[in-house]
Amino acid sequence: MNKRDYLNLFQNTGEITALLANNNDISMMIQQMTEMLAEQFSANVCSIYLLNDETDELILNATYGLKESAIGNVKLKKDEGLVGFVMQTGNPIIENYASQNPKFQYIPEIGEEAFDSFIAIPIISSSDKLGVLVLQRLETNHFVDDDIIALEAVSTQLANMIETAKILIEIETKNNNLQPLVTTDEMILIKGHPSSTGMAKGTALLYEQLALNKRNNSSQNKTILTGQEAIEKLQEATKLSVEQIATMQETLKKKLPEATNLIFAAHLMMLKDSSFTGAMAKLIENGATLQEAIKEISNKFIRIFKNSPHAYMREKAEDIQDITWRLENNLDSDTMTNSHHYGIQDKIIVASTIYPSDVVKLVLEKAKGLILTDGGVTSHVSIIARSLNFPLVISNDQTLKNLTIKHNVLFDGSTGYIYINPTEQTIQTFASELNNTFDAEAFADQMQSETFTKDGTRIQLHANINLLSELKTAQTLKAEGIGLYRTEFPFLVRSTFPTEDEQIETYGKLINAFKDKPVCLRTLDIGGDKVLAYYDHGDDANPELGLRSIRFSLKHPNMFSKQLSAILRAGADTKDLSIMFPMISSLDELDQAIALLDKVKEKLSKQNVEFCRNPKLGIMIELPSVLNIIDSLAEMVDFFCIGTNDFIQYMLAVDRGNEKIAEYYCPHHPAVLRALQQVVSKGNEHKIDVSICGEMAHLTKYIPFLIGIGIKKISLDPQYMPTVQKFISTITIRDAEKQAQIILSKDRISEIAKLL
Repeated sequence: MNKRDYLNLFQNTGEITALLANNNDISMMIQQMTEMLAEQFSANVCSIYLLNDETDELILNATYGLKESAIGNVKLKKDEGLVGFVMQTGNPIIENYASQNPKFQYIPEIGEEAFDSFIAIPIISSSDKLGVLVLQRLETNHFVDDDIIALEAVSTQLANMIETAKILIEIETKNNNLQPLVTTDEMILIKGHPSSTGMAKGTALLYEQLALNKRNNSSQNKTILTGQEAIEKLQEATKLSVEQIATMQETLKKKLPEATNLIFAAHLMMLKDSSFTGAMAKLIENGATLQEAIKEISNKFIRIFKNSPHAYMREKAEDIQDITWRLENNLDSDTMTNSHHYGIQDKIIVASTIYPSDVVKLVLEKAKGLILTDGGVTSHVSIIARSLNFPLVISNDQTLKNLTIKHNVLFDGSTGYIYINPTEQTIQTFASELNNTFDAEAFADQMQSETFTKDGTRIQLHANINLLSELKTAQTLKAEGIGLYRTEFPFLVRSTFPTEDEQIETYGKLINAFKDKPVCLRTLDIGGDKVLAYYDHGDDANPELGLRSIRFSLKHPNMFSKQLSAILRAGADTKDLSIMFPMISSLDELDQAIALLDKVKEKLSKQNVEFCRNPKLGIMIELPSVLNIIDSLAEMVDFFCIGTNDFIQYMLAVDRGNEKIAEYYCPHHPAVLRALQQVVSKGNEHKIDVSICGEMAHLTKYIPFLIGIGIKKISLDPQYMPTVQKFISTITIRDAEKQAQIILSKDRISEIAKLL
């Protein structure tokens, strides 16, 4: 197998999907996986060792080429032998004379002494080490460095499934208790905060109580089944559930290319596993009814997952709840055709906190809209919602937490108004807007390819892109380039970290869509209000001041290196690629980021891989600490991009996700405006580009000031481009500069507010 074949190994997930679909036993699936890998790498032996969290031992769970009796019986400490060494260090190794290595552990019962060529790769999901993948061969000097690259790609691709398989193998019998809903019949008009435009109407459904609602809905099936009839009905419901999930995978692939179709891999594995549906069948054989068997096994799994010390395992509890409801609902032939959308279809979802990946599922399941009651990860949930044209309003009114399925809800994502059980007259008032979404084609003819002020000064309008689905809108509205691609969104909408190859595919589609225009990719901006559902961020009292953004990336250099490598490789043929580091606070952080980028370039050069050798480098200006070192920073980079949302938040010490202090989040605070002017002035002085993004970039009341202080490049969400371009054409540079100087002379917020 040549290098290119290795690098593309498992990029097409067809073989993995086939393993999931054709196996009813997880242990068998892992066993067949070892056989597949041994064949593709021409190895005599392939083994998978998984870490048992309770005993803290590495256990041989599957092997091809060693004695079958060793499976489950060979147990190593985490620092024992070459396998333990790889687990402990997290680094791959190659040994062409393994038995001569002082760390080699001789285990007579497995028969591996003859296979002296040895390569081992850690299996890592998020920051958790799950186990070790080992290949061996009789022939010495068989494995080379290219094999490490290929196996790292394979182990990352397999990690999510291995993670789920590992959980299933360790399951023990426990129970879970659910709490009942609280209801109210009160009717009320609530003023919330608009977040994602659009009208939405439907019955209410509390997201936090969704599992109980699903269970209550499924319990309407009163037919008590036992014996062989029950087993056959379980098999029928399982088969239908698998077909429904496959359909959801295809829909997701079309709607959201960033999230691969393996996002539902855990669901498929659970449905096929002998310790889940297989255990249900055994209970039925022992006299339980079908309903009793499903309830007992699902409760057991949910409790185990929720009580796990590992974040990735706790998140699987929701998967079990979804799968259980799907199974129960599919037992009733009358509801089978309507069960595809989980009972969420046409509902208004009310949630306290929710992950961006959950929003994706709501859209897939055809919910009408979302109301957030406690903020949570509000800003990036909002961005995802806007990207998917999914209406969203934020309100902390406690009435919303007491809604039930009996309540009708209508809300306006543009104004923030929420109507609980609206009158017929209210519904009629908004009837024309209920199905009205932003249509880029309607503005295409109005948009000019370039934007000018009234007196002819060129202002560039670049697009912010969160999801690939927005590219068409940006192209239709004649965006002059991509000013900000938020690379965290492929991470946020998935159920595990994307592999380097998956990132290359995503970034490649982005770059190819604007191949002859500037494209700027911001490196991972995780933490704070951008929380990964599958990563344990810990209980940080102040997440906005914690391990986020560039700090997160520098703390995880392996992940960061893969992202930088993916960006460079995806941009090999582009003419104008930029890489931007977020939330830089010091020259030292920038030094570290650039040094890691140089190291990645050196590695790619040695591998003779095509990549973009000289991308432009820039930083996000978001922290007050950079103001006093702005000259030194300007000498190190090619451009600045001011991220106004965080810049305002940190300048004023105001949590922008906390609506209790929303009045203090003030873009027109004199300190904020003067700091913006300082950054632009220094950028111009050092002859580097300065652009602006964030909410201020599309608010027309601030645009004259921004242009007046020298901003010539604005990066904004595509749907705002028609309004902003039209507005810019009505102002002159002279008037904008005059207004900016007057505003900068004022010391009070109230004075500036009047001028604006």
